[in-house]
Amino acid sequence: MRLPHAALLALPGVVGMGWSVGDAHAQAPAASADAQKIFEQAFGKRRARAAQRMALPTTLDGRELGTLDAEVTAQGVRMARKPLAQALRQVLRPEVLARVQGEAPDGWLDQAQLAAIGIEARYSAQRIAMDLVVPLALRAVRELRLDAHGNPDDGGEEGRVTAERWSLLANWRWAASQQSGDGTVLRRSRLFADGAARAGEWVLESNGSVATDGSGGGFERYETRVLRDWPDSAVRFSLGDVSSAVRPGLGAQALGGLRLSRYYGLNPALNSQSQPSETLGLPNGGSVDVQVNGFVVRTLRLAPGIYNLRDIPVFNGANDVVLRVLEPGGRVEERRVSYFFDSSLLAPGLSEWDLALGVPVQLGAGSRAYSSGERALSAWWRRGWTPALTAGAGLQWRNRATGAARILQAEATWAVPAGTLAAWAARSQQPWGGGHAVSLQWRASTASRTGARYGASVAAQVQRTSAGFAAVDSDRPSASSTEAGLRAGLIWGGGWGATVSLARRHSPQLKDRSSSETLTLRRRLGRHWSAEFAVSRARSGTDRALTTGFVSLRYSGETSPAGTSLRGALAYQSQDRRTQADLEANGVTTLGGGEAPWRVSATRTRAQSADETALRGQLFTGRGELTWAATQTQQATGNTTLQELTLASGLVVSRAGLRLAAPVVDSAAVLVPRRGMEGLRLVVDPQRERAAAASDSLGAPVLSDLIAYSPRQLQLDAENLPPGRSLGIDRPLLLPAYRSVLLVSVGSDANTQVRGQLLGAQQQTLALQALRLQPVGGKGEAIDLFTNRRGGFMSPPLRPGRYLLVRPGEAAPLARVEIGPEQSGVVDLGGVTLKEVKP
Repeated sequence: MRLPHAALLALPGVVGMGWSVGDAHAQAPAASADAQKIFEQAFGKRRARAAQRMALPTTLDGRELGTLDAEVTAQGVRMARKPLAQALRQVLRPEVLARVQGEAPDGWLDQAQLAAIGIEARYSAQRIAMDLVVPLALRAVRELRLDAHGNPDDGGEEGRVTAERWSLLANWRWAASQQSGDGTVLRRSRLFADGAARAGEWVLESNGSVATDGSGGGFERYETRVLRDWPDSAVRFSLGDVSSAVRPGLGAQALGGLRLSRYYGLNPALNSQSQPSETLGLPNGGSVDVQVNGFVVRTLRLAPGIYNLRDIPVFNGANDVVLRVLEPGGRVEERRVSYFFDSSLLAPGLSEWDLALGVPVQLGAGSRAYSSGERALSAWWRRGWTPALTAGAGLQWRNRATGAARILQAEATWAVPAGTLAAWAARSQQPWGGGHAVSLQWRASTASRTGARYGASVAAQVQRTSAGFAAVDSDRPSASSTEAGLRAGLIWGGGWGATVSLARRHSPQLKDRSSSETLTLRRRLGRHWSAEFAVSRARSGTDRALTTGFVSLRYSGETSPAGTSLRGALAYQSQDRRTQADLEANGVTTLGGGEAPWRVSATRTRAQSADETALRGQLFTGRGELTWAATQTQQATGNTTLQELTLASGLVVSRAGLRLAAPVVDSAAVLVPRRGMEGLRLVVDPQRERAAAASDSLGAPVLSDLIAYSPRQLQLDAENLPPGRSLGIDRPLLLPAYRSVLLVSVGSDANTQVRGQLLGAQQQTLALQALRLQPVGGKGEAIDLFTNRRGGFMSPPLRPGRYLLVRPGEAAPLARVEIGPEQSGVVDLGGVTLKEVKP
């Protein structure tokens, strides 16, 4: 055997002897040091690191939590407690989060320890990523306030879109009609217009109309006013043509003057009294339609979790709330809950009020006329004294040529276990005298009993008005009268429902002793069919009581997978032997490159007095609306035909330019694609075959149905998004103000990715190495990267700027990258070589 081989084989024995001698005889340190040095020289470079520390991409429910500190070892992966707990702080219940944090927050959790907590950690060596699975039992209940100004997961301040500082909204509607009969033809047409200009926090709005049929008359102005809102205080100030709010015993007063009011429609979150909530568990996530009384008031797209849907926007009285969940796999689940909501109650300590002062307005067929010699005042105030009691008072005053008139009023609402009591009393004083009026109402409902097999609601009211009571704008006193009414409803199993209505009115001065009674029975016969039967008995004055019967059979259902629906009804009424057939169809077509919902209805009536045929068609697009209706009436005296045509559209003007839109009732949102993305087909809130809005031949869509101070979260998508491009924030939260325009930016300037391959000093590929892209100049946060098993790395989309590719903890850059403003795609750095690989 040659010497080198023999020496090499002898080395382990020499090293072992050296360590043994060193242990037994401390007096020989030099020999031990020499043996250790020989060992390090021979085998030091062959030692492998025990663990590879890196910034590990981590996902939950298919969404990235970010890159978390982790160590990959031969035995598995362990994660740093502190960043993991920070990433899961809104997901886990407090006691579960405490177990993740542990007594040593700077410690580590391996996969087995996470499994003991109940969290499954799945590591993918191919993707070099960690996927976490958290069951519903460990998740915290997340609050979603549907009427509030945001949600906990609204994407932060960057995802919130507020109103533009200046904007202009303009709507127009042209209505034309033609009536023919007895050899004559009468044609009429008129153009109606309204607009709102916003500058800062102030809004100027006006409306009116002008005849377009040559009949003259010029432009008729209806209302013009300027207003400002303070949503945080729920206060609104108006100046110009205003109208006071209606309260029991107090009528609305049209004035030319000013109005200052507080009402919680400006900020529903300030008054959370009597607003319902419902807990919903979604193991797979999905979209949730919140449907109230047959109308979809909100669509949510939620990740897996447990949610408490608070402040569901129900209406005053009994409500049928349906939560319709569409899971990613296509499974549909519906949950029905009934609520009774009383909006007349205020939370304790809160007050609302209304003050209007000015010149009375005489409303007529033409423009508004002001009674310059008169003055009017209307004011009321209410306060929540306890959770069950709200009470207040009001005053109206008006001076006239014949003298002054006034009304003093008091009201209270008291919620008791047996129902809600509402009472008011008013006293009027006129030049000819005065009078009083009192009212007491009781309403109750079992609708709040979730899962009950039956439901009942009752409303009863009695009102007494004395002779002489009159409104402040009345020219004559009213006659004394007593009115009473009762309405009771009941629903029970098998699809049955019944309603009983009773009404009485007695006025000795008018010799009026009228009454009416109605009984209605309803039955759902199946998925699409229902039937209704009603019988009523009415008496007016001294006339003989008239009894009438009514029966109806209705059909409602979808007839095609695209969502086209068909409804029909056949009814018979014994009075006048009236038979009526109704048919209605709804669907969606394509017009101008965009979706256009349509509705067509037809009615045919035959009776002893007359026969009537009516047709109506409507077409709605993202840029306008079209309605056509025709009615033909056949009587013994002759035939009459009426045709009507209505065209309506709107204009939205902002710093994004001018956009054509459907009529804007309140506020609008304009989708603005970034440069280079104008050709994208954008879709808003896609679901199945339909969407709330989509791009058409005129470009990006405009949402024209936003309601002031009612937040709306959108889901944006693009059907033809090119590779390397990003939509940016695809779930923006819109926070519209009154008559405002919001600009939703679509697309991002982060459209360039950087890729490369990390090589060692000997040009070998370096796997599982941590890298970092550091923006130059301190603009933006550093981006952690890591190499795969072949040494390759790729960054997420980057914004324009200069970047340095470095290793964590080292100052010297490995490469420099500069991305231009219009650049997109991938920048390939090729091989990036390390001069030295530290162990």
